[in-house]
Amino acid sequence: SYALKTLRCPEVEELAGYMNIHAYIDGTPEARMNKIREERGFTLLRIKCGRGSAFVSTLRTDKAGSDPVAAKLLAALCNEL
Repeated sequence: SYALKTLRCPEVEELAGYMNIHAYIDGTPEARMNKIREERGFTLLRIKCGRGSAFVSTLRTDKAGSDPVAAKLLAALCNEL
C-alpha cells in the first residue's frame, strides 16, 4: 500500500488516509499526536484550485472490472467530476 505525503493546507482535502504505525509512540499526548500527523499519508485526496479541482489517488481504480470496491470508488470519483 502506498501513501502520499503532502503539505496540509485548505486546498488539499484528505478523502482517504493510511498510517503504518504498529507500536506505541512515546512522549506527551501532544508529541504523540504530532508524530501521528507526520507519519500519516494520503491514499486519496482532492486538490482545489480556483473553481476546479483534481483527484490524486494511489488506489487501484484500474481493477474496477473485477473488484467491486474499486468499481464503486471509480464511479464515485467520476460522479464528482
